Amino acid sequence: MKLKDIPENQLRPVIEAIKKTVVHYLNEGWSYGMACATAANQAQIQKGDVMRALAKERDLNDLRTKYNAAKRFDKRKFLFGAEASKDILKMLEELEAKK
Repeated sequence: MKLKDIPENQLRPVIEAIKKTVVHYLNEGWSYGMACATAANQAQIQKGDVMRALAKERDLNDLRTKYNAAKRFDKRKFLFGAEASKDILKMLEELEAKK
C-alpha cells in the first residue's frame, strides 16, 4: 500500500502512529533506517513512502540527528579506547621483555 492511497483525513493519524513507532525503535537502539523499515512493514506501507513522509517531520529529523551524533561520539570513544589498549599492550610487552 502507498501513502497516497490513504484518504487525506486519515493520513495524519497514520503518520503520527508510524512516527511513534520509529521513535520507540530509536529509543531501543535501532538505526533510523531499520526503525523506518520496521514501522513501514508493520503499517504495511512502502518503506520509501514512509521515509519521504517522515523526512518532512522536523521533530523526527532533530531526533535522528541527535541519535546519529550520539553514535558518532560512541565510535570515537571506542576508537580512543582501542588506541589506549594498544598502547597498554605495547607497554606490557616492553615490561615483559625487560624481565
